[in-house]
Amino acid sequence: MLWSFVVLAILLVLVSNGPSQIAFEALASALAFFAGQFLTIGGFDVLRSGAELRAIDGQWAVKVTEVCDGHGLLAAWLLLAMVWKGPRPTRAAIRWLLAGVVAIQAFNLARIIILAATIATSPGTFEFMHLTVFPLATALLMVTLAAPMAGIALRHLALIAMIAIMTSLVWYALSGPLSALVLAPSANLILGFLQPEALGLLEERSATWVLRTRFVASAEPLRLHLAAINPADFAIFLPVLLAVLAFSRRLGQAVVVLAASLIMATLATALGAMTAAWSLVEHLGVRTMVIDIGSGQVREVAYSLPAETLRSGAAVVQNTIVHFNLLVLPAVCLTTLRKAADAD
Repeated sequence: MLWSFVVLAILLVLVSNGPSQIAFEALASALAFFAGQFLTIGGFDVLRSGAELRAIDGQWAVKVTEVCDGHGLLAAWLLLAMVWKGPRPTRAAIRWLLAGVVAIQAFNLARIIILAATIATSPGTFEFMHLTVFPLATALLMVTLAAPMAGIALRHLALIAMIAIMTSLVWYALSGPLSALVLAPSANLILGFLQPEALGLLEERSATWVLRTRFVASAEPLRLHLAAINPADFAIFLPVLLAVLAFSRRLGQAVVVLAASLIMATLATALGAMTAAWSLVEHLGVRTMVIDIGSGQVREVAYSLPAETLRSGAAVVQNTIVHFNLLVLPAVCLTTLRKAADAD
């Protein structure tokens, strides 16, 4: 698993920079073009500018970002092909790989169309569709593409999908308590250990989660910035992973995989909180923070962001964990646990 994680990190960096970035920007524009055509056929009045779609009356707009252009999905798919077929793929493996690429882009196109139609007709459900439904659908897509290599029959794949959907409903209801009882306290332990300068701990405020910081928002009266973050977003892979693990006949291995995934999700939550705060500083141009000087008094001092290498490294690790848990781990478990069971 470790080498898979490292390879995925390298692939994600490669597809996000240099010539690959230019290629995916062109792909995003192409996806926006075709999505616009389908939306127009469906009766929506749409304008396109590059990778952005917007209503003619200006009521809504969506942009095809790196989430929707599929670069993370393609990196994960390439990794899965390497896991199953090795460094010397056969012609059949290449055809299977290309078929997966086509399926991923078809999925991305459908996602853009559905999200645009959602924000146009039911904007109140857009966030739920974007941040909950489609991440889970993406994980199920990877499991579906992996099924032939794992020797999973169609009826078993349908069972996994049914379990994932039912588990998702439970997850949606319990994600808040899970964040409060497990993810946020565990992430706070990591933040407390790392003690990043000017960053505090995660806390729940008015049914939302924020990271306390010491960055000055205003001096009179003194107000400090809060960085928004939702710990549950980093564990959204759980319904699909649990569905796959339920298919395993090795309970011990399934428990180890589940525990490892939760530990990684906790680390991703802590890193996500840090990167969210640093992005806030960079976006708003924050220059000062406060420090305690005793007797309940504070003093403003200059603040400088950590080195670019540190910030980029934290973002890469966080991004890799999220993609690994959501897109790679369930598909790999589908194969490795099945093979282990067949060997018994």
